[in-house]
Amino acid sequence: MSKFMQKFHFPRLTTKHLAFNAVIAALYFVLSYYLQPLSFGAIQFRVAEAMTILPLFNPYNIIGLTVGCLVTNLLSPFGAADIVVGTLATLIAGCLTYACRKRPLVGAAFPVLVNAILLPFVWALSGAPEAYIVNFSTVLVSQAVIVYCLGIPLYHALKRTKLFREA
Repeated sequence: MSKFMQKFHFPRLTTKHLAFNAVIAALYFVLSYYLQPLSFGAIQFRVAEAMTILPLFNPYNIIGLTVGCLVTNLLSPFGAADIVVGTLATLIAGCLTYACRKRPLVGAAFPVLVNAILLPFVWALSGAPEAYIVNFSTVLVSQAVIVYCLGIPLYHALKRTKLFREA
């Protein structure tokens, strides 16, 4: 194991991690795709974002979330901007969430804040730069509702299972 991985407490990547990430990515996509009216836009309740708490368990869960977000954003009405910025937001938030894995409520704040800061740029690039503050506010509230009302209870439920063990 490399010194980098040891320093940041990365567990050894296993076939189980890869399989879990495939399931995470697929579940993220399915939840977003079948709930499309809620999943895209300035006022969005993307239910799949409840899974952004998964890096609290394992840093490799960031991969599944990022891939799931990327595939979902390929269908976004906001095009390339959402594919790049939205996916990057998920990657950054996942890394920051993992960094705060010892404090779940703090770790859960990063998907809320990173999305609220970065996603309004998608709409600004799509022709509505004057609405950044409004979009920031709506994403902040909608993301907080999903992460804290669905994600944190999901974290506590998964924590009791044998499938998810903290790294």
